[in-house]
Amino acid sequence: MTENYEVIEPKPDLAQLRPLELHYFRIPRQRWELMLVRLRQMGADAVSTVVPWAWHQPREGLVDLVGASHSGRGMTRFLGLCASLDMPLFLRVGPYLGVGLLGGGVPAWLLHQHPEIRALAPDVEPLRDPDSGSPLPCSQHPTYLRYVENWFREMSQALVRAQHPAGPIVAIQVNGSQTQDRQTAPQAFGSGWDYNPHVIKVLWPIWLRQQYDGIDGLNAAWGTSYQSVNEAAFPTRPPTANDSPRRYDDAARFADHVATHTETTYCNMLRGKGWTVPVFTASGDLSRPQSISVAHASQVDADPPELGAQVRWAMDAPLRADSTPRRRFWTVKTTLWEMEQGVKPSEGATVVTGADSRAVRLPRPKGEFAVHRLLLDGRLVDAPCRTRKDTLYLDYRASDEQGQTDLYVVHRKTTAPLTGLLRDYLRFLLLGKASSLRRTSAMCQAAAAAFAVMTPPTVAEPPPTTEELRAAQRSLTEAHLVAQRTAASLSRLEQLIDTARGKALDSAPEFLDSTAFTPPQMDRLIPIREACDQAAWHLDQTAETLAEVCQPPESNLTTPAYQAAWDQADAAARQVTGTLAGPLRRLRADLAAGALPLAAWPVQDWLTDILQNLVTW
Repeated sequence: MTENYEVIEPKPDLAQLRPLELHYFRIPRQRWELMLVRLRQMGADAVSTVVPWAWHQPREGLVDLVGASHSGRGMTRFLGLCASLDMPLFLRVGPYLGVGLLGGGVPAWLLHQHPEIRALAPDVEPLRDPDSGSPLPCSQHPTYLRYVENWFREMSQALVRAQHPAGPIVAIQVNGSQTQDRQTAPQAFGSGWDYNPHVIKVLWPIWLRQQYDGIDGLNAAWGTSYQSVNEAAFPTRPPTANDSPRRYDDAARFADHVATHTETTYCNMLRGKGWTVPVFTASGDLSRPQSISVAHASQVDADPPELGAQVRWAMDAPLRADSTPRRRFWTVKTTLWEMEQGVKPSEGATVVTGADSRAVRLPRPKGEFAVHRLLLDGRLVDAPCRTRKDTLYLDYRASDEQGQTDLYVVHRKTTAPLTGLLRDYLRFLLLGKASSLRRTSAMCQAAAAAFAVMTPPTVAEPPPTTEELRAAQRSLTEAHLVAQRTAASLSRLEQLIDTARGKALDSAPEFLDSTAFTPPQMDRLIPIREACDQAAWHLDQTAETLAEVCQPPESNLTTPAYQAAWDQADAAARQVTGTLAGPLRRLRADLAAGALPLAAWPVQDWLTDILQNLVTW
């Protein structure tokens, strides 16, 4: 799928951005919009993510960044979503990433096929990733660098045109390997040093020749009598009283040089692939104190076994996998909102937020004013308040029967256009809702298109015997139950269907087998096609309305305009839910009665996904 990116101006000030981390591949595709909205609600105005090499290149020769093999690999779709939401993106491309990935994100097949590229300890045992126990690569081995170069080329071809100003990517970060992490001081001799033969027998002598003016200079510094630099072996044991301290100082400086040279090599590779945005190293500006991982704070969903080193990731993150906030969400939100309000003040408006219900006392605005309560689901409702002389008393409710509070807004002249942070914030919520409606519409259109091309079989088959029918029914039923149990155990029915049909979630559902349906059975699916067509049209119209309210960024967005647009989106979701619910009920009844073959089960799954999208947010 080709994504189009509009020019985004002006160039963002990276020092002013507050990114939070989100791992698209750890989140079901249908929750991407909602999770980005949650990041914005937490106070982030940019997103940081990693691009795992091992995930996007599951085997040699196969690189997927568009979601052809799995919707979770649709990195280009994630970029398109960030672009549509005007969300700047910090991209961390490794090749070593850590973050709870097997091998830190370096493909396991690569180290299995080329054991000579493994990083080694002084005892010649492989150095291993602390999270997964997988062998680590020698970051400067020529074979490994060749594969990194190939990966960066494939990755860049797919993503480079999404860099600023044409797309959302505003910076890139590279990282070498855990073996040369200069941010962690070694706790013991050789900790983090790579003893791969290429490092200590090739690179080490070269470095020594660059440091000293001939063998005489080396012997004078070390107190040795070598005939050649090649005799100056890299230390493999802790120093003793008889050893030259200079030798061990040089070894530490050499390890630091390898780390620096590795990152420089990776930066140069990316520059050669057309990247013009800032490229940082692991110790660069992307390592911010507020970069909190909210990627997969799940107590239900699990990391894909071919990707995650652990069953679950980021269990202490502010957001759970279903997008509901933990208490830490409000701690981060309060801090980041205070920072952002200092940069983008909203004239004539006061914003109050927090995790707990409490009484709030504020100066009473002069003249006409209004108090609104913005719920976490985006609804804006009137909020009661009391005034006395020059004081406004606000009963802040963190949650009640209406829902959970995002923030309270006290502002003057409700018909006046919003400014600053509050305007940008409400605009982002509308853009996120519009994007979700468009994606749901695309799913409806894909289903309708699949039904439209279904034709009855042209060759009449001899009717099966009763026993054949019973045997086939038993086999199909057992197969379907096995698939259901498998999907349930993984909590990833959507991904199971994705893998089976080799398509992303919002592409055409080609899993429908028309040969499995008789003409009367196909007729029973016509109402579903008509309902999907109608739903798609209604969702598109509503999404366009939301987008018009948000454009341009300096639009005259008011709280009544926001409230009306959001109410319209909610009404559209309810109407489409009603439009699809009836055909879905009849489909389920037909499946239960045996009026439709089990080949129609993917239709039921598809419609269920559509309806879940409408009620998720």
